[in-house]
Amino acid sequence: MGVGEETVNLQVPLLHDSPQLGSLELTYEVWSEGAAGSPILFLCGGPGERATELKPHLPWGELARQRPIILLNQRGTDLVPGPLSLDPEMFTNPEAALGVLSRQAPKVEASAFTPWQSAMDIALLTDALGVDQIDILAHSYGTHLTMAAMKTIPERLGKIALLGFEGPDQTFKFSEPFDAALARIPHGPELLAELESKDWEIEVDQTLLRVGKFGIRWMLASWMGLEARVKRLPALLSDPRENLPKAVNGFIGMLRRRSPIYYLNDAASSASADRWARLAAEKSDW
Repeated sequence: MGVGEETVNLQVPLLHDSPQLGSLELTYEVWSEGAAGSPILFLCGGPGERATELKPHLPWGELARQRPIILLNQRGTDLVPGPLSLDPEMFTNPEAALGVLSRQAPKVEASAFTPWQSAMDIALLTDALGVDQIDILAHSYGTHLTMAAMKTIPERLGKIALLGFEGPDQTFKFSEPFDAALARIPHGPELLAELESKDWEIEVDQTLLRVGKFGIRWMLASWMGLEARVKRLPALLSDPRENLPKAVNGFIGMLRRRSPIYYLNDAASSASADRWARLAAEKSDW
């Protein structure tokens, strides 16, 4: 393992239990400010964020002077999404939205993109680093992946620190926290209903998008469980003419950055029968 910064390629099987089906290339960066200690693996969230691109925003420069930090771009995040071809009806029609994402996604073997396959990648990473075990610092979806690794390859893991924890059965979010945040806003439910009562026209990249209830809910659903995003809700509801275009542009920017393929990891996580039952029983139209 080198000192300083270097981007390294790591070949892993497309499917760990069927290596004859081919391989997938991951990348990682060794972040070391002269550190000589044992490495720490950082698993970021998203899903779909690339750890190497988050580095300028990570507050661990002092830690990197003590121990090298491995910034792993998890499987799926190095796949380059195609251009996001906007459809005027993608924020009013679920089929149009699915079509946009399908055209953007590279063609892959869907079963290769699960937390369990990613967990096995960590074992190969430790081999590549020349260590028997590795300590993990994980955030959000990264904590979910860490839990999968704890089940799959516990012998390869050392100490673990989990930030913004997402447990094994917490991928599919309940709406109660979002509904509670909405209720704390003066006239929040009424303002949301008013926002959703009509279709808005918002121009993005010379495409005039119609944004209706489906699109608003699609966007707001991505805010669930993320306090920093939920904090935007009062401004959105109080002045939608000013803030809805900002929110839609930000959401489209996120779709462009993240390959839709990586969301297969979230879908593969699924949920327990109890959680599905609780989700189905929610008194919410989310």
